[in-house]
Amino acid sequence: MLKDFERNREWADIGNWLYKLEEVLKGQSFVQLPERLIIGKRLAQCLNSTLPPGVHGTTLRIYDHIFASCIDRVDLYPSFSIGLFNFFEYSISQLKFEVLKIIEKYYVDSVAVLPMLVGLVNAIMPGLN
Repeated sequence: MLKDFERNREWADIGNWLYKLEEVLKGQSFVQLPERLIIGKRLAQCLNSTLPPGVHGTTLRIYDHIFASCIDRVDLYPSFSIGLFNFFEYSISQLKFEVLKIIEKYYVDSVAVLPMLVGLVNAIMPGLN
């Protein structure tokens, strides 16, 4: 399934891939997410500014599901924060709210976020205009 991402040629293909990923992840909980580095990289690519907001919204929904389903999130933060933090600045207003909800739910109360606190603040500040 993860290798199928490389075959995507246009944004509709990416939307279909995200739908399949979401279906695979639904109803599952993890101590640690398998293939978290690859999934984090692919989700970051789905938050590319050239893709439409629908793809971004689906991607954020998957981020939320993964964070909610993973018991040990400490290993997720480095892999998943790169795409999420970079996306915030150029996202549309509605999706900025979704990113802030994810940050509030999964980042704010976690001690594991301390090493990336500067990156988090740097990502949020320019996007609050």
